Amino acid sequence: MKSLRYAKRGQPLKVVGLSEHMCSYGAKQLAKFGIKEGAELEIDPSFVSQVLLNVNGKEILLGYESARMIIIGRDRLTDMGPGSVGKIADIEGGYEAFKRFKDLGLSAGAEMTLRAFPCHGCQYIRVQDAKIVTEDMRELLSLPPVAYLMVDVNGTEKQISLMETGEKGKFTRIIAEHGKREKYDREWIKEGNLVEVMHRLDPESVPLMVRVDNKNHVVGAGLAEKIFVEE
Repeated sequence: MKSLRYAKRGQPLKVVGLSEHMCSYGAKQLAKFGIKEGAELEIDPSFVSQVLLNVNGKEILLGYESARMIIIGRDRLTDMGPGSVGKIADIEGGYEAFKRFKDLGLSAGAEMTLRAFPCHGCQYIRVQDAKIVTEDMRELLSLPPVAYLMVDVNGTEKQISLMETGEKGKFTRIIAEHGKREKYDREWIKEGNLVEVMHRLDPESVPLMVRVDNKNHVVGAGLAEKIFVEE
């Protein structure tokens, strides 16, 4: 038995209990959705945003849509649960996606471990030599929660999305399609430039999309923690 929030995506689940600390509004919402003890439901995999992998000893954070393109054995990466280990059998997607995966070290035959479905917030960074010169947060560059930018941090290459606030490093690789690479270049995000993570916004509560009786419903993260299911 586990909280719905941490249950495996894309497979049938059965509700085995609800928290006794459920507020009246939450109880009404679940009743409206038909989520009660004994109900069967399924979490929509594409509604989760990030997947943290370990590949050849290196951590890689993927956006969820990118993760869905990776086939492990007969399953999509997004159908697997934290702790799952496997070998990449195939990668879907076009040329740009294939090149991005290859640059990240993801190709057919690579061994990987799915570590977690985390939720990272947006980062604000300062880049050396850019026009950004003040401490005002409005003058700092904003990056999405998942950015495929690699940085040398004290001799170790790390994806910028996994850097901690206050960490500094030097861009080593800009993994992006042509149009986005040009945008990064205009913002002084280019190989060799120094970067510092100044601030990270805490992510908002991440909801789940669940399917109950052939209908989709969005369940907030707080409410999802109070629904207990078994696979």
